[in-house]
Amino acid sequence: IIYGIITVLFIVIFSICFCKSRKKEIYKPDNPDLHAKLYNMMHDFDTFCNKNQIKYWAVGGTSLGMVRNKGIIPHDDDIDVGMLQEDFDKLESHSSKLRADGYELVEYKDVDLHHNPLGLHLYKLNKLNNKDYWIDIFIYKHQDHKYIYADDVAANSWPDEWYQENELFPLQRYKFGTFKISGPKKPKKFLNRAYPGWKKIRLDFPHINQSPKKILMLVYNRLGMFP
Repeated sequence: IIYGIITVLFIVIFSICFCKSRKKEIYKPDNPDLHAKLYNMMHDFDTFCNKNQIKYWAVGGTSLGMVRNKGIIPHDDDIDVGMLQEDFDKLESHSSKLRADGYELVEYKDVDLHHNPLGLHLYKLNKLNNKDYWIDIFIYKHQDHKYIYADDVAANSWPDEWYQENELFPLQRYKFGTFKISGPKKPKKFLNRAYPGWKKIRLDFPHINQSPKKILMLVYNRLGMFP
């Protein structure tokens, strides 16, 4: 009996310590250098929009990261924002200012569901003026008491990514890394609808050559021991 109690206590203590340490590990970015650049770009974008009275809000994976991670999702490689057409028109009218700051607004012609069907990217240009990393900009419209994607391809591809008016406005400010960005009034309503189970960190099943540590991470995540 004593050995049984000791074994159970050991498993419980190990599980608590393991979950705490692994939770920190899976919040680490896959590409720290890229994330540092994306944070800088998002800070510049937010400052620019606030200065020029352009409204935007975090959408997609950026919205999920804003709420769950207080920053960029570890495996993400871009920033996603939404805005209304009139605000995008304002942004576009300042394209020369953006260019002077090393950014370029580009229409992406190729419709690819793994990219932005709207085809709007704000790129950071490198020293050779080549397009480097980017912000995806999705335009929304007001229709049937909802805010939905203005682009039909996007609306049909992601039918659950819409907002009731009282879920979206007035926009709020949320922690994102070391600064704050704009987001919907009730982002969790959107996340519950668009990303069921978003509170759990996604872990893919490990390959046979991966460590027991990652297998344990998967098991504990499936049991809901990671928030």
